[in-house]
Parts: sequence; C-alpha cells; structure tokens
Amino acid sequence: MISQKEIATHNGQKVIKYTIENKNGVQLSALNYGCIITEWITPDKDGKQDNIVLGYNDFSRYLTDSPYFGAIVGRFAGRIENAAFKLDDEIFNLEKNDGENSLHGGEEGFDKKIWAVTEKDDTLVFHLTSPHLDEGFPGELNVQVSYTLTDDDELKINYEATADRKTVVNLTNHTYFNLTGTLEPVMNHELQIPADAYLPLNENLIPTGEQRNVENTPFDFREPKKLADALDIQHQQIKIGGNGYDHPFLLNEGTIQLSEPRSRRRLSLRTDQPAVVFYSGNQLGAEGEMRGEKIKAHSGMCLETQGLPNAVNEPSFPTCELSPGETYSAETVYRLTTY
Repeated sequence: MISQKEIATHNGQKVIKYTIENKNGVQLSALNYGCIITEWITPDKDGKQDNIVLGYNDFSRYLTDSPYFGAIVGRFAGRIENAAFKLDDEIFNLEKNDGENSLHGGEEGFDKKIWAVTEKDDTLVFHLTSPHLDEGFPGELNVQVSYTLTDDDELKINYEATADRKTVVNLTNHTYFNLTGTLEPVMNHELQIPADAYLPLNENLIPTGEQRNVENTPFDFREPKKLADALDIQHQQIKIGGNGYDHPFLLNEGTIQLSEPRSRRRLSLRTDQPAVVFYSGNQLGAEGEMRGEKIKAHSGMCLETQGLPNAVNEPSFPTCELSPGETYSAETVYRLTTY
C-alpha cells in the first residue's frame, strides 16, 4: 500500500512524501526531492518499531543541514579529482563543490532535484532527465530509480539510465543507518563486508589508484567485527578518513551484513556493483538536532554500493562510461531481519 502527502513546496514545485507499507507493518517513506529515504520503520526483536535511518521531519532542514541524508546521488557518486575528466579527447570541467573536486554530482546534483514519481503496487518509480552539461557532465541522461518494499521486508533499489551521447554515470543511495533507532554512535554495530581489498585515499579523499589487501588492517571485515574494535585511530588511512572510514571496498561474491546486538536487527545487502563505500559518519555533528536528539559523529553510517570513485580519471578502474544505445543498470537489495 502506498500513501502520499504534500509536505512543502520548493522552487514552486510540490514536495511529496510517499510511504510504502507492507503486510508486516514495515514502512518506507521517501520524498520526490532527491529520492530521499526519510524513514524506514521496522521492528526490533521485541516488536518495537523504530526508524532505522537518519532523516528530518522538517523538509527545510534538507536544504540547509543535510550531508546527503537518504538521497540518490549522481550523476557521479564520490569525488572526481580536480572536478574534471577527459572523454574521447574532450575535457569536461565540472562544478567544484568539495574544495577543488566535484563530489556526488556537483552543487546541484540529483539529490537536489525534484523527480517525477509513478506508483505501481509496492513500488515507487522516480524519473529524472538531466540535461546536457548539467553540472558540467556531457549528454542528456534519462534516469529511473525504483524503490520496492516487499512482504519479505526487502527494499530493492533499481537504477537505470540512458544517454543521447557518450557520458559517465555512477549512482548510489546515501542513506545513513542506525539500527538502534536512535542517534547513539554506531560503534556497537557489527559489520561484515566480503572484500579482500580496499582503496586507500589521498589527503583529499580521492582513491590513490592502489588496491590494498585488508589482511591485518582495520579494513578487514571478512568476518563480523564490532566497529569499536575495528577502528584504529592511529592508522594513517583512518586518520585521512577523518578518524573513521570513508573508503571503497572491492566486493567479492557474498552479502554485506550490519547487525546491532541490543535491538538484534540485522541489515543484509546484496548488490551487482563492484564496490561499497563504507562511511562511518565521521563528519556528522554540525547539523544540530534530529527528532529531538543531537546529531553526533558516528550517529549513522552509510553503505554506498557503486562503481569506483574517480574512475573517470583512473584507467586501472572499471569504466563508468555509458554510450548511446546502452543502458546503465544496477541493483542493490536490502533485507531487514532480527536474530
């Protein structure tokens, strides 16, 4: 069942909050602004319902105090070094919104657009046309993102895009999770990532191009590990990340799992994407309050499934190019259970 409610206007357009509810009473709410997931209400082991994602009740806060809470980011997730790249001998200069770099599609990325929405059974389908040279990116890009909430308590996010000329695309969802349903730091959560390697970052948080083995490092999550135990603030890469993680992990076959021992909620992720960026909310804290609680560092964490950041400038990384006649397609499936 899908319901909708107008909650604001933005640049003369209505901002609509859509809520999908499945037969188990699990609810997922999302806005047509940025496809922002504002609520994912799900029971803990005792049946207590909580919102396990960070989101504002007041829409205006998304315009002033949001580090991409819950949003779809694009055209290109992550940082692009020097806000420029070369495609078929042509250099494209992008909007700089992270020092000298482009971050998550630029100043007015997909997270700040009003999307058209269609409803179908248990699915919200978001549509956006990004014009040629939107934030500097070439080609008109037609994008479709769907959120499906199943009766098995799965959220399926599907991405599709086509272009009228050669371009680059790398989409992800930037939801911040806290399985306690509070804003307590997530350091008691246990994380498992099936990855033998991660990408180290330079001082500007751009991948260096190197791949490093996770063995005997704070990046080894091949077995479930409590975040507080994994975090080594003396490790150079943890320092670069802002006393935490903001790193791409190169995925093997398998499932990413996030568990919280008090609520006994478990979030499992399956994806067809080559990487997940694990961001441990290191920079949170300047946003003030949310739902009556103060936002702190590590109040939420992101698991951003995607292609590799800065792939447009790193020949050794898998390409993120999209040509006319091709379809960019990606899927990530999130499943909530208790244990």
